[in-house]
Amino acid sequence: DPQATFRQFVTQTLPELLPADGAYDPKVEDKAESFGIRMRRETEEMNFEKCIVISKRESSISIKAVMDRKSAGAKPAVLGLGLELFYGSADDVSVRVGESAGPAGSEGEATGRSLEIADRWSGTRLTVAADRDIRFWMAPSVTMSKSESAIEKIFQGISLMLLADPSGSSARQELNLTVDVSQQV
Repeated sequence: DPQATFRQFVTQTLPELLPADGAYDPKVEDKAESFGIRMRRETEEMNFEKCIVISKRESSISIKAVMDRKSAGAKPAVLGLGLELFYGSADDVSVRVGESAGPAGSEGEATGRSLEIADRWSGTRLTVAADRDIRFWMAPSVTMSKSESAIEKIFQGISLMLLADPSGSSARQELNLTVDVSQQV
């Protein structure tokens, strides 16, 4: 929904514009270099296809998601792809989109071609790269725990939403992403 806000993402109250109907048509490909999953879903208002390719030789995943609205008069819609990333401690993790950087325990939104998450504890760096500028929404994922003495908020990781065309005006929206994991130097 183009009217959806970052605050709705943070509070997990995003509206679902299109009905969750229509069967998925999954296909699996196992090749020498990679393993792939392609899912296609058709509804009255749109076609949706997602393809995930996992490299067998490198630490990378390619993701392509496409949404085609079937008619020009269809409601505006935004293609968004959610990722949940789990980390042990917000203190060890930092996030960068372009020139903007911040701790993993904070929430924010930014536009850019890539998002980089560095985890000092494990010594790894995760990079999500797009073929063009996209909108990134980020919020900490937390659980609440009650003990005899208090209720505490426990950091579990990072929730990401990647948006192709936040205006929702395009009849065809596409996200082309590469996710790489590497050792920090």
